Amino acid sequence: MNEPWGISGPQFVGLYITALVVATVVTFVLRRRSGPGAVPPGQEPLTTEQIAYLAGGPHRMVDAALAELIERNAIRMVRGGRLHGTKGISPRSALEAEVHKEVMRHPGRTVVKLRAALAGSPIFERTRAELISRGLVAKSRYNFAAALPLIIVAAVGVVRLVNGIRLDRPIGLLTFLLILTMVILFFALRPKRHSRTQVGDRVLRAAGSRQSQADGIPIMPLAGAAALVAVGGLLAYPDNAIAQAFRGSAVSSSSGSSCSSSSSCSSSSSCSSSSSCSSGSSCGSSCGGGSSCGG
Repeated sequence: MNEPWGISGPQFVGLYITALVVATVVTFVLRRRSGPGAVPPGQEPLTTEQIAYLAGGPHRMVDAALAELIERNAIRMVRGGRLHGTKGISPRSALEAEVHKEVMRHPGRTVVKLRAALAGSPIFERTRAELISRGLVAKSRYNFAAALPLIIVAAVGVVRLVNGIRLDRPIGLLTFLLILTMVILFFALRPKRHSRTQVGDRVLRAAGSRQSQADGIPIMPLAGAAALVAVGGLLAYPDNAIAQAFRGSAVSSSSGSSCSSSSSCSSSSSCSSSSSCSSGSSCGSSCGGGSSCGG
């Protein structure tokens, strides 16, 4: 009996599986490497808030602003991780102003509810646009070019399936493989809204190790609690009492983190240890008095 295309069903399935594995690897490598070209020189240094977005998206930006306000006693944290604002201290950025205003308006909120309340702030979209323009965050788009190997494999499989149906051949296994291919293709095509580029990965690692630049992009000197939290998350806050209060209220640096990458940002251990504090002010009495540390 003549086989379609001169290849038996089991032989074709074996070839298809091999091609699917190779195409999947190639597609996700291309997807990872796709992004903007050279970064234009002569740009302003990245701020702590931009580094925070790079590390964990909007939630991490809120965390870093909150850490700065707690360190300056503009916000107090009481037992259970509840937040209360204080008067007389001016925020230093638009995001800090929003965080402080929200806490003053709704005293006793947790970090989780604070993040949710600020989720629609246009500050996050502006920061994302700035990082996209600097080649550090990938645009949200369907990457058909990267998925082309998978599309070709799927097309060959569909043609073989139609041919098998026409010749009344068994198609159960091939049908399953095509469904699997479509699932993989769905994830390969799905836009990556807050994904760092490879340059973004290197810049974040440089920020975590306190370097002044990476790939020609200057980084503002990072110091204080906001810098530690920006890179390492809330549990990297230099005051142990406050860090434990965050832990006790079930808030972790990874919750809500939306800036992902295959090579993740430098671990919190590089930011939370005492050696990573750049000055006494960032490691000393950051509680601002016993009232702010749970008593």
